[in-house]
Amino acid sequence: TGGNGTGSCGKTAQTLTAYYNGTKIARYSKITMHVGETIRLKMYLPTGCGTINTDETVATVGDEKITLGVANFYARLQQAQYETYYASMMGTTAEEMWAKEASDDQTYEEQTKKSILENLENMYLVSQHASDYDVALTEEEQQAIKDAAAKFGEDNSDDVKKVVSGDDEEVVKVLELMTIS
Repeated sequence: TGGNGTGSCGKTAQTLTAYYNGTKIARYSKITMHVGETIRLKMYLPTGCGTINTDETVATVGDEKITLGVANFYARLQQAQYETYYASMMGTTAEEMWAKEASDDQTYEEQTKKSILENLENMYLVSQHASDYDVALTEEEQQAIKDAAAKFGEDNSDDVKKVVSGDDEEVVKVLELMTIS
């Protein structure tokens, strides 16, 4: 997330477009999207920075590994949402927002990175125990997730998908976690 824009990587404004088609994704309390609703999230994406190993494990919950690809896609989605809403509310640019001190001598960037990993771990836990509470994705939700991932793939360039780890597998996993949680 964020960053001060220094170093060898350039930054370019790109539009990350995520579509959630089909039925309402009702179980995700932070964002509820309806049929055909589009979110266009403007964010600054580093370019020319090489690649990451999306299969690398960043955490393990039970026997399930959270891959860097899933973590990066979820983090980029959160980054785009935060920059869209909070930077303008704070009257700053996105880069200034991430550098501001939030609390406990942590910047918004540091605090957000920590909370993103905690959120992912909690979503994996909820997913792993969903059947204990007779909770499962409906066929309609599964189809909406597949459609959203396909639409995301169609609407974003390979460069954007590479930066945000937006391959079909990562997009589907994040949407499944968000929906079941």
